[in-house]
Amino acid sequence: MFNWLWKVKKLPETPSDVKVQRIIDLLFPPMELHSQPDEHGDEIKFHIDSSIDANLDAVLSDLEDGNNDKACWETLNDSIKRLAKVRHILQAYNDFDPKAKYIIVENSSDTRKNDLISTNDPYKI
Repeated sequence: MFNWLWKVKKLPETPSDVKVQRIIDLLFPPMELHSQPDEHGDEIKFHIDSSIDANLDAVLSDLEDGNNDKACWETLNDSIKRLAKVRHILQAYNDFDPKAKYIIVENSSDTRKNDLISTNDPYKI
């Protein structure tokens, strides 16, 4: 009698939905479940997290421990490439003054601290 109530029509994806999903896939891919035997032959399961925040946190931890190896550099390089792809998807390019001689790269947490504090964003960290 009320079968039509249970049929949910999926809305067509908009270009912004596609962009958001591409960004999620680039920055926060799903974890992979793996397993291997331990020293006693028992199977242990573990996840591999390829998210950008986990990768950058791991590199920072390695650098703090004095491990400045090839794996750190490869992880940093991959993270930079992934962020560049996100910038491209969002078309978040800066306007450059042709008279400027150089660019200073600065930590945004210092320069935009007041902006971040004043927002009412419930997802703010």
